[in-house]
Amino acid sequence: MTDPIRGPLCRYGISHQVTVTQGPIALKQGGKGLVMRTPIFIKKKGKKQFWGFAVVVMKIHQTFSSTAANLKSAGYSYELEKQVSSLNTSYKQVMQKGGLHEPITYSFTTADNSKWLLKLASQGEKETTVIMLDIDDFKSINDVFGHQTGDAVLVQLTRNLQKCFGPKAIIGRNGGDEFVVALPGRMSDNRPAIKGLSVSNGEELFLSPFPSATANSRARPRTMKRP
Repeated sequence: MTDPIRGPLCRYGISHQVTVTQGPIALKQGGKGLVMRTPIFIKKKGKKQFWGFAVVVMKIHQTFSSTAANLKSAGYSYELEKQVSSLNTSYKQVMQKGGLHEPITYSFTTADNSKWLLKLASQGEKETTVIMLDIDDFKSINDVFGHQTGDAVLVQLTRNLQKCFGPKAIIGRNGGDEFVVALPGRMSDNRPAIKGLSVSNGEELFLSPFPSATANSRARPRTMKRP
């Protein structure tokens, strides 16, 4: 708690009763990592008191190895940056591969309120098709079967989308039941795969074992061109 960097962040987590993430930082065991600290509180004499932290250390290479491999196989150069902490709004590079000429930048926030930037640039294609879609009746799955089952459905949907659009597709989740798919090339090049999502063609992206939830046919594809 007396460390000039770690101390203020720990006190922030205690006072706000939230998980705080620090990093990327150099680890004593080698390499770089992210440190997540969740404050634990206990009741003593009817009052909530701080007990200590549950600490998780994530090695960056191990945590993001599959993501890096997927981006590489899809033919993208990339750079992933993370806001250092809740108290330090500067960003540090987490991983990087290849040169970035006129990249597309995505910003997102994870469950622990960590802010991230992902910069992508195709190594070959100059145009990218972006598809926005959502899931019909997804709320009913959470309401009836619970959020754990809903999470399993989202994982299955991601697998189905990857299978539908191929290994070069980048599948992302905007939040809730909204997804985004990035495909290299023009929309006309990707039209066969896009038609695979069309309910009007009699083809629905069923989420086995929950066939009542389908990918919304009102997907909104458009082509983004980099100069």
